[in-house]
Amino acid sequence: MKSYIITGTPGAGKTAILQSLRVLGFECVDEAATDIIKKSQNLGIPEPWLTKDFIDQIVALQKKRQQEALLKGLKFCFYDRSPVCTLALARYLNYK
Repeated sequence: MKSYIITGTPGAGKTAILQSLRVLGFECVDEAATDIIKKSQNLGIPEPWLTKDFIDQIVALQKKRQQEALLKGLKFCFYDRSPVCTLALARYLNYK
């Protein structure tokens, strides 16, 4: 499977591009950080990025989503951000 990563700053249009690709029938894997933040905040954790396992949760969800995409046996898959983005976030947060 060929994988393509859509990356960029917030507001750059990644989500709009991925939505268009989905309409065209392509498989797209959403980035995990936003979903982890939303889930945590719904559970009453206002700043989940301050928890010890924040990056671990992101990595686990990214890995799960990537594996699910691979199991579909598709020719192409587009990813909203990448593990490199998670590494950059981890370094920014001084995650050990």
